[in-house]
Amino acid sequence: MTLKNLTEEHLDRVLEWRNHPQVRNSMISSKLISKSDHYEWFNSIKASQNNFWYMYENSGIIYFNLIEEDVAEWGFYKSPFEKKPIGLSMGYEGIEHAFKNLNIKTIIGLVLCENDKSCRFHEKLGFLKAGNEKIKNKKCYRYELRSKEWLIRRESILRGIS
Repeated sequence: MTLKNLTEEHLDRVLEWRNHPQVRNSMISSKLISKSDHYEWFNSIKASQNNFWYMYENSGIIYFNLIEEDVAEWGFYKSPFEKKPIGLSMGYEGIEHAFKNLNIKTIIGLVLCENDKSCRFHEKLGFLKAGNEKIKNKKCYRYELRSKEWLIRRESILRGIS
């Protein structure tokens, strides 16, 4: 498995990625994050039993935040310095992990409406558009993926990655 729990040793690298304009401008909250705020945030998720953050191959971040017992919002971003196309394999591995190990039944992805690349990414992974939301005055699509649908589609997605 190439997912590892996010640890303090990753934080400076992750902050650099998160504050990079290429990543920041794709996020719902696009403000620059200070080092002290970043470390404070990390301590809060580390203490929570509802947040699961992972490093993928030292090249990306993927996370799941439980919003109900078996429903989680997810998010991800790859290092802006990573040249390899790791998105689909990172997404596949994260989804597999969530459904098999975190007992999640539904994954929700909130995507800025203007982020066509992320919309296509969600759709390639089998997410269905389930509506629109406005978060922090930004229009977002709400995508959902249920574990039952994943079981039907996962093999064809895996073939597309290989």
